[in-house]
Amino acid sequence: MKIEILWRILFITFAASTSWHGLADVELEPLGLFGESEPGHVTVHDDIAYVGQECKGLAILDFNEITNPVLMGRYAKSDNLVQGVYLEGAYYYFATDHWEVLDVRDPSNPTMLASHAYPEEYGHFAQALVADSRLYLLYRNKVGVWDIQNPFEADWLATPDMETNTSTGFPLGSNLGFHNGHLLVGQQGYLDIYDMQNPVQPVRLAHLLLNQHDDSQAMVTHGSIVYVGGLFMTYVVDLSSHSDPRLLRTLFESNTSLMSMAIGDDVLFTMNEINPMRAYDISDPTNPTLMNPVPLTTSGPSFFEAESNRLFYDGGAQGLRVASLADPQNPVELTSWDLAYGRYRGLATQGNFLYAFTNDHFLVHEWSENDGLTEIGSLDIDDDTFVGRHIHVKDQIVFFLGRDFGDGHPLVMVDVSDPSEPRRIQGPAQPYLGMHLIDHQLLLVDVGGISVYDVTNPSNPVLQKQNPRTTGLTGEIGASDSMLYFGVEGGIQIAELAADGTITDLDIYPFDFLHLWIFDDLLVTADSQAYILFDLSQPQNPVLQGLLGIRPSSWPQVTRRGNFLWTERFVGQLHVFNIEDFNNPVEAPGALGIHIDDLVLKDDLLFLGLYCPQNLAAYRVRACGTALQVSPLEDRFACIGEPLTVSLDFLGDATGFQWYRDGEPIEGAVTEELVIDVPDSSTSGMYHCVITNDCEEIVMEPFQLIATQCELTSGFAIWGQEGMWFCSSEAPSVLDYVAFVQNGNQCP
Repeated sequence: MKIEILWRILFITFAASTSWHGLADVELEPLGLFGESEPGHVTVHDDIAYVGQECKGLAILDFNEITNPVLMGRYAKSDNLVQGVYLEGAYYYFATDHWEVLDVRDPSNPTMLASHAYPEEYGHFAQALVADSRLYLLYRNKVGVWDIQNPFEADWLATPDMETNTSTGFPLGSNLGFHNGHLLVGQQGYLDIYDMQNPVQPVRLAHLLLNQHDDSQAMVTHGSIVYVGGLFMTYVVDLSSHSDPRLLRTLFESNTSLMSMAIGDDVLFTMNEINPMRAYDISDPTNPTLMNPVPLTTSGPSFFEAESNRLFYDGGAQGLRVASLADPQNPVELTSWDLAYGRYRGLATQGNFLYAFTNDHFLVHEWSENDGLTEIGSLDIDDDTFVGRHIHVKDQIVFFLGRDFGDGHPLVMVDVSDPSEPRRIQGPAQPYLGMHLIDHQLLLVDVGGISVYDVTNPSNPVLQKQNPRTTGLTGEIGASDSMLYFGVEGGIQIAELAADGTITDLDIYPFDFLHLWIFDDLLVTADSQAYILFDLSQPQNPVLQGLLGIRPSSWPQVTRRGNFLWTERFVGQLHVFNIEDFNNPVEAPGALGIHIDDLVLKDDLLFLGLYCPQNLAAYRVRACGTALQVSPLEDRFACIGEPLTVSLDFLGDATGFQWYRDGEPIEGAVTEELVIDVPDSSTSGMYHCVITNDCEEIVMEPFQLIATQCELTSGFAIWGQEGMWFCSSEAPSVLDYVAFVQNGNQCP
């Protein structure tokens, strides 16, 4: 017999009343996503903005009343939106691995008309361009051409073979432009110009060298001039002759992370996320003149409406912003749509409260079974970007480290006694490298040593002891009872912490690492390649055990419950390992394939700060116990008038049973034993059982039951003799036996 496993989600976590030792696996049950993600690419048409929220899809906003934008509709999608193009009631939505045609004639209900995957051999999507009723898609090493005369039905025309820069090995192009029927392709150091009259066989007319050490990032045309923005310079090119373009001049400026360029009223704007926006007077297009920098910075691609001189731009954690650039040197913000706090980069819990830290806000959420996470309080923390992992809660005070200003991180203290109105309070003002809380002692690591504060009253830390050090400190610190483990030059310093705050060095364990965590008798370190486990059964003598076979992320997160260790992989995925044997950690089946920034466990809840989409996620985590192993049941007879008991033979922790006959559930048959009354032959049929526990469900293959008169059993002895049941060339069935008995215990 075969046992069919219909589903089994073997993953993570825990219940408050569960022992986390001796379990086989754990399961993750999603409870929901909470929060918003940052804005991304924006396109505007007739005062309607199509905003691609990073990793979360499309938001459609009505800006008809500029000071009061109204959310009209959403197209929810988890893919990362790269670009969008509006076309007469259709919106072309480009993600990293596919593109879709959306019908947005009813903005409140955008619907997908078609979806097109990018061929894997073409590489990643880079840019989309619409010109002359054609859609040009730039991939890593191809340009695809589509006919979009009917914007609701895109027809593929060609993926022409265009020449690549084989001498440098760089891909076909970095970005696209279009000028009078000619496709402009910016690639490593060059501007290529193609005649696209025949899209199947485009003709390259020019291969103009701009700067072999630069790379095209953006381009925009103005009359017969194209402005090409590179990493280091902006290039002014005359396109009066497509076969003989001329480089007129270069504008030296660092455009690193250049996002976009735009033109309006004889002004050229260049935008990036590092430097303020630049404005050039191009009343003479061949000779741009730099005006004063525009005091705006963008976090992503922007959209400029030349007719109204309005700039729609990504303000990052501040949301979508709209500014008037009628006077480029004096931009006026017209409105904003604050849709996000940005990435949830740090989490901590206390009671039913979850504290979340973003780039510039401290947030208080309350958890309830009915409503999930509800934001009930927030505090602007003046862009004190927190440092993950260095977060601790003592009574009603939350401690964390803020932005690194060069010599360390400021200590930020937030009073959450009124969760609806968290407030920042004053604490030690020195910059720190790391922090750890042990009962009522707060340890703060700086370049010169470790300061120990008494936080019996957490709102008023009192310095107990300064422990100066001559060996360099990394800021990494953990503790097990009174034993300290912290990073120094040459390895892990093992020390003892006294009640008065004195730290006494014991030994240095020579081991290179970047991060460390302490969980009772387990020390976990991470470098750029692996997580390493150490046994701390002998606190002064860490014993190297096993390693986890995944590469840590650049700022990894780790936590433990019982025999399970949750870790973060380089790409941000969440993994769980069974570490009952430190020397042989075993990864539980299935990784959570989403990019995370932080994680925290609270009772039977797992909270994740997601990178993509930028949300908080909540999961219920349940212990699975021992995996089920069930033996099959053979076909059998039942004597009419005599009850029959069928028992399951299984190993593992089963929590539920349901028996079926001929596919229909048998009422009340919900135990491991099935008692069948056999009043007549109608009891015959196909029987099976479904066995469940918290994490799996096993459906047994049915067995056949035939109800017959007891005298039919008279042939058992003869039937069982060697060779007697070979009445046919095939393996006999129960029906064969019945025929055998009815024929006088002989083959018919």
